[in-house]
Amino acid sequence: MGRSKRSFGSYLIELLIIVVGISISFILNDWRESRIIKEQKNQLVLDIQDDLRADSIFLSKMQLAYSKMLRSHDSLLNHLDDSIPEDSLNIYSEHLTNYYLFNTRTRSFDIISNNEELKINKQDTSIRMFMNMHNYVYKTLNEWLSIEKNFVLNTATPYKIKHSPYIPDKPEEGFYKGMPFMNLERETNLLIF
Repeated sequence: MGRSKRSFGSYLIELLIIVVGISISFILNDWRESRIIKEQKNQLVLDIQDDLRADSIFLSKMQLAYSKMLRSHDSLLNHLDDSIPEDSLNIYSEHLTNYYLFNTRTRSFDIISNNEELKINKQDTSIRMFMNMHNYVYKTLNEWLSIEKNFVLNTATPYKIKHSPYIPDKPEEGFYKGMPFMNLERETNLLIF
C-alpha cells in the first residue's frame, strides 16, 4: 500500500486547526468560569441584601428600645424631687440594668472571607463596602456595646443590688413575673413617659 505524501501546507493547516481549537476551548473555559463567578457574585449580593435587611431590622428594634430607656431615664431625672411609684421604680431599675448586643448576620461575610477563589475587584463596590462595614463599623459598634455591657454587669447591677434590695434582680422574679416590658406597656397603662 502506498502512502500519499502530504504537503507542508496540509500539515500547517492541521496545526493551525489544533491551535485554534485549543485557543477556543481556553476562551470558552475562561468565559464559563467568569460567568460562574459573576453568578456567584450576583447571589452573594442578594445574600448581602438579606443580611443587611436583618441587621437593619435588629438595629431599628434596638434603637426603639434604647429610645424608650432614654425617655425612662430622662423622666426619672426630671422627677428626682417627687415620689416615684414603686412599679415605675421597678421599670426604671430594669432600664438601668439592661443592655443589648448587636448580633449581626454573618452568613455572607463568612462566605466572602472563607472563599479563596472569589476575587473582589474594584467594580465590586457593594461587596467591598459590605466587607468594610463588617470589619470596621460593626466591630466599633460591638466594642461600644461591650463597654455598655461591662458597665451594666460590673457597675449598675451591683449598685442596684446594694442600694435597692427590694427590687428583684431578675425580671422573672419581679413585679411583672417575666412579662416583657413591650407587652406590659400594651396591656396596661402603668407607664406613660
